[in-house]
Amino acid sequence: MSHAPRSIEAYAQTLASLGGRLDGESLELTGELTGEPSNDPNVTLARAPDDRQLSVTSLPTLSIKDGLADELRIQGLIGEGGMGQVFVAEQVSLQREVAVKCLRPGTTGRDALLREALVTGRLEHPGIVPVHLLAQTPEGQPLFVMKRVEGVTWQEALKKPRVVARLCGADDAQATLDFHLDVLERVASTMSFAHAKGVLHRDLKPENVMLGDYGEVYVMDWGLAVALGEDAVLPAASLERTVSGTPAYMPPEMAIGAGAELSERTDVFLLGSALFEVLAGRPPYEGKSIMGVLSMAFTCLPPTLPDTVPEELATLCRTAMARESADRFASVEAFRDALVRCRRHAGALALTRAADARAARLRALTEVDEEDGSTDDEAGSINAARVLFSECRFGYQQALAAWPEDALAQRGLRSAVELMLRVELSRKNLDAAATLLAELTSPPEEFIIAVSDLRRARAADAARALELERLAVDLDLGAEASWRASAATVTGLLWSGAAAVVAYANHAGWIIFDHAAATFFLVLFVVMMTGVQVALLRRSRINAIVRRLVVASVVGNVYMVLHWLTAWQLGTPLSDTVALYMLWVGGSWSMGSALSDRRLLVTGLIFTVCGLLVVLWPQYMIELFAVAVVLGLQNVSFVWRRMLSNPEKAALREAQGPRFKGAP
Repeated sequence: MSHAPRSIEAYAQTLASLGGRLDGESLELTGELTGEPSNDPNVTLARAPDDRQLSVTSLPTLSIKDGLADELRIQGLIGEGGMGQVFVAEQVSLQREVAVKCLRPGTTGRDALLREALVTGRLEHPGIVPVHLLAQTPEGQPLFVMKRVEGVTWQEALKKPRVVARLCGADDAQATLDFHLDVLERVASTMSFAHAKGVLHRDLKPENVMLGDYGEVYVMDWGLAVALGEDAVLPAASLERTVSGTPAYMPPEMAIGAGAELSERTDVFLLGSALFEVLAGRPPYEGKSIMGVLSMAFTCLPPTLPDTVPEELATLCRTAMARESADRFASVEAFRDALVRCRRHAGALALTRAADARAARLRALTEVDEEDGSTDDEAGSINAARVLFSECRFGYQQALAAWPEDALAQRGLRSAVELMLRVELSRKNLDAAATLLAELTSPPEEFIIAVSDLRRARAADAARALELERLAVDLDLGAEASWRASAATVTGLLWSGAAAVVAYANHAGWIIFDHAAATFFLVLFVVMMTGVQVALLRRSRINAIVRRLVVASVVGNVYMVLHWLTAWQLGTPLSDTVALYMLWVGGSWSMGSALSDRRLLVTGLIFTVCGLLVVLWPQYMIELFAVAVVLGLQNVSFVWRRMLSNPEKAALREAQGPRFKGAP
């Protein structure tokens, strides 16, 4: 399609040069092509008379005068057009109401009415009004009887929202839009059927669609229909030269009478024009004259839609109304499929809008937290943010499940994830932040760095906590306390008993207890203690502090041996050696109590007191040593057993002991 005139004069010249014509009878409103304001561009321009005469024989004769027919009883006029009238009548034999269409008195158009009846009768489809009978009046004028459709035109529903509310209960803009898109989809389905039968409508517009009270949608007024191929009834589309149709909706090829360019895409344009009226609230072309609107139809500038129209619907409308027919949808079915996708995507967009509202609340909540620095109820705040985030993320995900290419949902989901990621990072929630980061495709570098820093900080904290935990276990004096307590009890009883026997034997004169005998018993004690210490070191749950105590006791054994050997070599009296030894042991336990458990001070005092008593009563040095050993070591056993009296510490050691096996 070329030649885009910018004025009525240019349009008229182009029309003449291309061989198209505006028949005088098609402009009955004025009878001339002056383009005066009285012209109505919303009225259908009739086609020029066809040279072919339809031959229809054996038509039954029916009167349309009130009460004169036995089969049809006319009850009243319900509609009137340029050449036809529609009456409501009673079909007597079936006792039902029907509609009767006939010519207006004094008008010509017999063949046009016959064609409309024959075409409508041929197209048996739920979206096309059934024709019951084709007949003629006694005067020989044709009429046809069809189903009476009770309802309103789609045009009326578009202009009066209350009509839509009555028909479907729509109570908001989105529900109203859904209703009109559903009507358009059903009209497109009807036209797809008509095209399959080789019929082109050419006058699709909301005024020619009837909406029944029970959900019926009918495409009406097939008077301008042409055949896409050879047809015995309809004129071929390629032979059309007259500008016919409704100027406010027609495509450029119809505005110029270019029959050779008529195709299924012509009705696609008309469906796009109906969609434009749904979206914009007015026909595509408006003006004060038919000629002015026809020039706009031929120019066919891209339609301008309100900014509130979803982009996908706007693109659908622009594609259907493309000036070049090759740029339109290839068929009505393709248009309908695109419309179905748009409607399905409309649900996704509704989910996106709901998710956007929750995302806005989430953003407002986080902004308040940032301004305040903290909230009175920080746990409640983060929980509220997480709930809002979960809701908006679910909404975006559902929208993307319905429409994976929904750019708004994609951007909204990413924005919400990034926002919540900032919240979790601000609260040092590594696990949540890492999970959110994994949801982002090509995440910003700042988030990668922040999560990595938080992960390193968490690892450092964990290492410090592990080290503190290990130290707590290593410094726990309760490790192997039960075993040590038992060893202390046995040792105390054994050596106190041995000391009592030695004391008795010494007093009885059976043995002489001197430095040599004391050194012998001392070496024997060291050997026994070494065995106990080696056994303790082999215990699986021994920790660092106990190991150090064992090492300290080994060192003590060495110095104990040195003490006795030195005293022996110096000739120190035996009682003085025993007294000093007991004071030395008492001091060691006293210092140990300051480093571990103050209750061990009792053991230190026992050895100290007994050592001083040896100074006063040297003859009882062995007995006093035995008393010190049995009482002191029993106190050690008591203290060590008490270290296990706390069930929580015992459970902790039980759980953690093997973990630190072999700790230094």
